[in-house]
Amino acid sequence: MTAPDTPSASSTDGGASLSAGNEQRVLDALVASGLRRGWWTESPALTRAYVRLSPTREPYGVLSFESPGGAETCVTLLFTDRPSEDADGEPAPLDGLGWMASWRFPDDPGLLTLRAVVEQTPMRVVRYRPLQRCTLATTGAAPRAFVKVFPDDRGARLHAECVALWQARQQGALHFDVAPPLQWDPARRALWQGVVPGTPLVDRLAGREGPALAAALGRACASLPGSG
Repeated sequence: MTAPDTPSASSTDGGASLSAGNEQRVLDALVASGLRRGWWTESPALTRAYVRLSPTREPYGVLSFESPGGAETCVTLLFTDRPSEDADGEPAPLDGLGWMASWRFPDDPGLLTLRAVVEQTPMRVVRYRPLQRCTLATTGAAPRAFVKVFPDDRGARLHAECVALWQARQQGALHFDVAPPLQWDPARRALWQGVVPGTPLVDRLAGREGPALAAALGRACASLPGSG
């Protein structure tokens, strides 16, 4: 078969990107696949939310597309060669780009517990990296929390580190607030954390108060090495 077209070098969320024409071909094929599989009855308005290209790996492309407001999220994987017969996402040839496979959120074959997590309580997606991780925020009446879903048990180590930081803060060893660690759910591979009150500093750092804020931030971070 013909080798897939070489990705362009323009910068995007994940590095290099497909050309605009090839990205549209992927989107058109995704929409057609969704119509055929009964995901929707008419073509949805989807825009690319994320792309990661790794020419030396398979899949060599990972793209996610979202509807306005994020109500619908779909993912397409691109392969140089035909995936195995048991591959998820109903693999199909895509002329000039190799093979594609696709699925709808939250049925991510790399995050097998994601559906179970999002069905626990009302949530919104904060950051989604297909096959790798997904960060969610609860939106119900219960106290707000953030949830990170992983493909493996790496969250257990992160939870232990969060507990250590929280304890250091409670003992006064840290000069900045720490999100309270809520739990590591091993069955769902989900790390639950509370919320630190306040507003993001990113925009304010570029303003008139930026130097003073940066100095205060530096002093706070300097307490970390001595916290134990």
